[in-house]
Amino acid sequence: MTKQQNLNVALRKWISFEDPAIEGLKWLALALMTLDHINKFLLHDSWPILFILGRLVFPIFGFVFAYNLARPDSLSKGRYQRASLKLLGFGLLATIPYTMLGGLVHGWWPLNVLFILLAATLHLVCRKKQCSELLPSFIDVCYRWRTK
Repeated sequence: MTKQQNLNVALRKWISFEDPAIEGLKWLALALMTLDHINKFLLHDSWPILFILGRLVFPIFGFVFAYNLARPDSLSKGRYQRASLKLLGFGLLATIPYTMLGGLVHGWWPLNVLFILLAATLHLVCRKKQCSELLPSFIDVCYRWRTK
């Protein structure tokens, strides 16, 4: 085994969660996201604590998503491809109510968070398969345009 492989094995043993813990984190994030959306779209941000708790959602979902993609042989088992298709499908589906509730500010921007996770997934696939730098450049351009 190479030094990198030994490090990966050691990290997997050190950062190991049982599936019920990951499921619990997903349900916690889903509940917090629902409360945040209710507060934003139905209660017009009248509960600041719900807004604050809603800021925890993306890091939790991001961790769970990354943890699941980091499982051994994820790329060869097709997890990245399935995750990408699900993110694209649900991202497009979620855009309809998001647009109807007034979520878009400048034309098509900002995209919902599922497209950010999709871009991150595609970036990881490109890194693992040594794709061109087109996708990371696209992500960088979108990020710079968003922060102006």
